[in-house]
Order: sequence, then C-alpha cells, then structure tokens
Amino acid sequence: MSWYQEESLCDVLRILIAMNCTAESSAAEVQHHHQQELASLREQLDRSVQQLETVKHESAKLFQECTAALAEKESTIAAMEEKLRERDMSLDECKREVLRRDGRVQWLEKEVQNMQVELQKLRRNRDRFAQVTQVMQSLNRDESVDPTEFMAAALDEDSGPSRKRARV
Repeated sequence: MSWYQEESLCDVLRILIAMNCTAESSAAEVQHHHQQELASLREQLDRSVQQLETVKHESAKLFQECTAALAEKESTIAAMEEKLRERDMSLDECKREVLRRDGRVQWLEKEVQNMQVELQKLRRNRDRFAQVTQVMQSLNRDESVDPTEFMAAALDEDSGPSRKRARV
C-alpha cells in the first residue's frame, strides 16, 4: 500500500469515525428529544388522568345528589298521590252521603205528599162531620125526618162507589 493510499484510507476512516460520531450524536440527540417528548406526553397523560379522576369523582357526587333529590321528589309525589287518593275517597264518601240524603229527601217529599193527601181527606171528613152534626142538631129539633137516611145521603155525596157500599 502506498503512502497515498494509506492517507486516503486514514481520511476515509476519519470520515467514517466522524460520521459515526455524528450519527451517535444525532442518535443521542434524537433519543434525548424523544425522551423529552415522552416525558412531556407522560405529564400530559398524568394530568389528563388526574382531571378524569376529578371529573369522575365530581360526577359520582353529582349522581348521588341527583339520586337523593329524585328519591325525595318521588317520596313527595307518592305522598301527594296518597293525599289525592284520600281526598278522592272522601269525595266518594261525600257523594254517597249526598245520594243517600237525596234519596231520603225524596222519600220525605213523598211522605209529605202522602200526608197532605191524608190531611185533605181529614179536612173533608171534618167538614162532612160538621155538616152531619148540624143536620143532627136540626133533626133533633125536627122529628119527622129519619136521621139515618139523611146521614147516609150526606156521607155518600163526596165519596166514591166503594165508600157508598161500605157506609150504607
């Protein structure tokens, strides 16, 4: 090998060593850069996980509060429904009482009508009795008239056919 070739070979070796150093340096820089990015990404991931844990905790707390509020509202609604059922039952009782009283009022009105009819009959009978009494008194003074015939005729004036047969 000649001196020139040795020198060229040494230059090539130096270039290769320099390139190797540059490559190692570049690789170290790239690796360092990647490690920094990885560390940054880990920090971001840790912050995101921490934020998610916070959101999860707050969501669970909010869910519990909402569940408690919902249970309270459902309890209030159930109590209101029970009151409405009681009022409906009370209203039904009132309606039954009104119907019962209405039936009693109708019965009493019918009884009053029946009593008025009976009262009219009694008044007619009283008037007839007064007439008969007057006739009897006048007959007691006049003995030529038969009182039983006159009374039968007086009683038969306003009475129906069945009464005529019963009294004669």
